[in-house]
Amino acid sequence: MIWPRVWNVLRHPSFVWVAGAVTVVVLAGVIYLGKVVTATPGYAIGQIETAITHNNGTKLAYYADGAGIARQVVDETTDWLVTHRGLGAIAGLEGVDEARGTRGKVQAAKLAMLEALNRSLSAELNNRRPDTAGIAERVVRTLCATAPLARITGGEHFDVTAVGQPVVSDRTAQIAVTLQYRELQVDIPIAIDMEQAGRRWRVVGVSGLSHALDVVNTAQAERQAIDNRSVAERVAATLEVGSPTVEREAHGRKQTTYLLHLPLTNHSADTVIGVMLALRTRASEAAPAMELEVQHPIAGGTTSPEVWRFDEPTSKPSAVAAILAHPDRLVVRVRDLVIDSAGQADTMWTAGRRSGGS
Repeated sequence: MIWPRVWNVLRHPSFVWVAGAVTVVVLAGVIYLGKVVTATPGYAIGQIETAITHNNGTKLAYYADGAGIARQVVDETTDWLVTHRGLGAIAGLEGVDEARGTRGKVQAAKLAMLEALNRSLSAELNNRRPDTAGIAERVVRTLCATAPLARITGGEHFDVTAVGQPVVSDRTAQIAVTLQYRELQVDIPIAIDMEQAGRRWRVVGVSGLSHALDVVNTAQAERQAIDNRSVAERVAATLEVGSPTVEREAHGRKQTTYLLHLPLTNHSADTVIGVMLALRTRASEAAPAMELEVQHPIAGGTTSPEVWRFDEPTSKPSAVAAILAHPDRLVVRVRDLVIDSAGQADTMWTAGRRSGGS
């Protein structure tokens, strides 16, 4: 019989000792492996996703410095905004108008935007409504829809298209992330910063934010230039501005009348119902232009000989007289143009403004 022999082997003291040793080694290996697996950046990222999914704020705070990350995003983005777009970019935020000096206004803006960002992130992370977007998509979406980033992104969309493996160096790690600017099809690289404290890895910040904002700004500027060129070409194809001429009539020693003649030709089939022109001289391109307005219809395929009259004092030369004194130096550009397209006013803006219906 085989079973009595097996039983005798199992009861042998040496077998019991060996089996016990093997069990201890296996248990030690399991414990060690568990510590190795949990002490990795990848494990920490997984725990952050779990914490957000289950609204576990304690676990989230353990594996991510949310307050520090939000403060870094606000600080870097606000500084970038003020540097590239001036104090006007933070005007209207709570406390900014009352603050004194540039530093005070910037600090007030940061406090206001940090509070708003924390509220938005808390609301999103506590959101239990069904959402097909991943955790990363939701966080990026919230950041881009809230000041200060919203003042740069303008409500447009950024998708997470690639997430790299953690690259560990001593007690720090970085995870490369690629965002795609959906409307402009531009890739934007950033990196998630992690630090190790004991066996725990923790997300502590974001690298490359200023560079990412530069990429977004350049892409938007290129789009604006294309839009402006497109609108300018459309305006030029619609309305031709002829060469200006000036008549001068002296009325004694007190007053001089200047008559500015300017032919405007409408090459389109639609009726032009409003024109705003900018008049300056070649020597004063940087100076404010004098505005000339046309408020009557110019039918398609016709030329309208426009005339503006300026009565200026002779004894005290004015800025208008200085401009009109040299007709050969005059430069006229279309600033605004309104056409009647199928019974609906359609404004074509130039001078850096976008076209749109009115």
